[in-house]
Amino acid sequence: MQAIKRRTLAPTSWFATLMLVISGCAYQPPPELVGQDLLRSYFQPGVYAGIEQTRISRDCVVFHPINMNDERHPIVIWGNGTYASPASYRLMLEHWASWGFVVVAAMTPNAGSGREMLECLDDIRNEYSRRESVFFGKVDTTRVAAAGHSQGGGGALMMGRDLRVDTVIAIQPY
Repeated sequence: MQAIKRRTLAPTSWFATLMLVISGCAYQPPPELVGQDLLRSYFQPGVYAGIEQTRISRDCVVFHPINMNDERHPIVIWGNGTYASPASYRLMLEHWASWGFVVVAAMTPNAGSGREMLECLDDIRNEYSRRESVFFGKVDTTRVAAAGHSQGGGGALMMGRDLRVDTVIAIQPY
């Protein structure tokens, strides 16, 4: 009986020690930010007041600030949940655009493979290079996030394998 206790106690104590060491490596915000509610401001609309929807292809619609100035804006590629459309997420996508993101939504009821989302990334990159486009020189093709909900979250995970994608936001994937 004592041997059994010793066999289970040793790994347990090592695990507890490891967790204590790792917890000391946790992120610590800079001292000037301690005590502030860092997320509260993001519940408010961003600094870009007017948001517009622009169709860039048969399968991609873009939510973006009307006045994008001469800045290059980061890209968010969005995938819907099963049998949903970008209209189902319009308020959230417009909110992200109000913070300066160019949100490109794949218009597909099945975004789980990430294929349609990658096609939208190709489409917005083409628009960035086309002189007649409202997006000419206005998107930052080096700052790309893949985001999605449910099946679209799974598509975002799949899209994250592409080297052009920096960040993945998978909301309740699959």
